[in-house]
Amino acid sequence: MTDYHHDHDATCPWCGDRATFPRLGDFFSTKANVVTTVRTVGCIGLAVLALTVGPRAPLMWVSLLTYWVGDMLDGVLARRYKQETLFGAGFDIVCDRVCVVAVSTVAMFELAPTYRGLLLLFLGSYCLIDLVLSLEFSRFELSVASPNNFYEADRPLYTANWHRIAKSLNNAPVILIFAQQWWGLALAGVLISWSIKLVSMAKARHLGGSYPSLIACYLRFLLDRQPAPSRASEPVG
Repeated sequence: MTDYHHDHDATCPWCGDRATFPRLGDFFSTKANVVTTVRTVGCIGLAVLALTVGPRAPLMWVSLLTYWVGDMLDGVLARRYKQETLFGAGFDIVCDRVCVVAVSTVAMFELAPTYRGLLLLFLGSYCLIDLVLSLEFSRFELSVASPNNFYEADRPLYTANWHRIAKSLNNAPVILIFAQQWWGLALAGVLISWSIKLVSMAKARHLGGSYPSLIACYLRFLLDRQPAPSRASEPVG
């Protein structure tokens, strides 16, 4: 069973009575969420240690490895224990970006100027366009609350963005940037990534979807500071 649906209502289908920011317990509600929390805190801690104590380069790679191993492990645990929840999927997606930004902050002190520019270009794609795109899964009726099941909504989009090969290719430019190798190949990878994400985002928006995205729900709460009314509270008749 997945916690894919909250109490639906006409105003905010995902949130219902729980249109609030996550509570502390949500971050430890499943084994997968615990791993996501620990690997994110660990990655940030190693990045801070690299910046304040050093050595920067080795700790940068250890921080990146912590993120990657933790990211694989939380996915395995979510599937193994059938704990793929809506909150967990969104939490994982956001934490991925937090970890990449933490490691990239260290990298900025180590990279040559040309590679710093490439890294900023990559971060623009990964932390902005790809963030919104990865949360698009929440707008569709999928059997499991995860972008890994987006093939149920659109297989070409899934293949281009969330297939294992696509994920590996998406990470390839940042490896080349951190290693300061093959600048031209890294640039091509970043530009191709931007192109794929922009086209995919446009296509995803045209697919429609049954519900507002997680981003829309939380923005609504942030602006209104009021939970969406539950269906049970609506007048009868």
